[in-house]
Amino acid sequence: MRTLSALVGVALLLLPAQSQAHIKWFCAYDTTVPPLPIVEVLTPTFIAVAVLFSGVIFTAFVIDRAVNTKDWARRLDERIFRSEATTNTIIRVSVAILFVVLWDGGTTILTPELKTTSPLIPWVQLAIAASMASRTTMKFGAAGIMALYIYAVQAYGAFHLMDYPIFPAVALYLALAGAEHPQVRALRLPLLYTGIALTMMWGAIEKFGYPYWTFPLLAAHPQLTFGLTFEQFMCTAGFVEFSLAFFMVTG
Repeated sequence: MRTLSALVGVALLLLPAQSQAHIKWFCAYDTTVPPLPIVEVLTPTFIAVAVLFSGVIFTAFVIDRAVNTKDWARRLDERIFRSEATTNTIIRVSVAILFVVLWDGGTTILTPELKTTSPLIPWVQLAIAASMASRTTMKFGAAGIMALYIYAVQAYGAFHLMDYPIFPAVALYLALAGAEHPQVRALRLPLLYTGIALTMMWGAIEKFGYPYWTFPLLAAHPQLTFGLTFEQFMCTAGFVEFSLAFFMVTG
C-alpha cells in the first residue's frame, strides 16, 4: 500500500500544471503606494479574528505539549532527527530542480515577477543547480543564491525582496551543510524554519496592509471568499498564514 501511494504521489508530481503562489506573480501591484493606515487595518473585524486565532493557537499549544509527552511522539521525533541525510537530499534535489527551471526560462532571477535581461544570470542558476550534486560544492551554490538575492535587491529594492527571506535561509542551510562542528551544523533546520516562517508572516502582513492587491483576483473568482466580504476574507487569510508561521517557529 505504501508503494502504491508513493507511485501515485510521484505520478501526480509529474503531471504538467501551472502553479501560482504569490499575489505579485499574477496580479498588478505597486510597492510605491503606501499601505493602509493602521486605523483602517485595526477594524472590529481584525480584532475579532485576532481573538479567534489567539484561541486557536493557544489550543494548538496545549495539544502540542500533551502530544510531546507521549512515547510514540518522542520516538517519531528521534526518527525524524536521525533522517538528516534524507532531509538534506530532499532539499538539494529541490534546489537543483528549481534552478534548472529558472535557467531554462532564462529571464527570471528567483521568482516569476523578478525579471532580468542579463545573459549571465541563467548560467549562474545552472551552476547553482550543478553544485547540488556534491556536499563539498553546496557552499558555492549557497553563495550563488545569495548573489542572486542581492542582485534582485539592487534591481527591485529591499522592500520588494522582504517577501522572500526564504532564499537567504536556504543559502544558509546549504552553506552550513559542510560545517564540521555538529552544533553549527545543527543550526541549519532552525534557520530554514525561521526563513520560511518569516516569508509567510510577511505575506500575512501584506494581506493586512495591501489587501486591494488581491481584490481583482477575488472579483474574478468570488467563490474563494466563501461568502465573506473581500476585506473579511483578506483579514482571515492573513491570520491563517501568520498563525501557521508563528506555530512553525514556536510550537
